[in-house]
Amino acid sequence: MYLFYAWLIKSKLYTFGETWAISLGVMAWNVLLVYACLKLYDESVSKYLAKRFLNKKI
Repeated sequence: MYLFYAWLIKSKLYTFGETWAISLGVMAWNVLLVYACLKLYDESVSKYLAKRFLNKKI
């Protein structure tokens, strides 16, 4: 997001009317990136940690 804002300031695009399409693209990219991180990293690590630490019998 910071890179997006820096680009907006550098390009002197200050209104939403000038940048709405790019804003939607950045938002969609962020959602896809978060989903990929969830599926590829978070869920697999959570399963591994649960198997390793929660299934031990006392």
